[in-house]
Amino acid sequence: MNAIPLVRVRYADSFVQQLNQLGAPTERLLNRVNLSEEILTVRDGFMPEGRSNFGI
Repeated sequence: MNAIPLVRVRYADSFVQQLNQLGAPTERLLNRVNLSEEILTVRDGFMPEGRSNFGI
């Protein structure tokens, strides 16, 4: 069986918070990888690993 690479949302959210503090355009970065800010509200949720790099 193949593994499904997932990342906990809380780690992505921490990254987004740091980007916000630095003044980065986080909404644009999230849109770039087809994520909405709403996904970050479920901190114990999961998201596909490939979407957690925010295109950086």
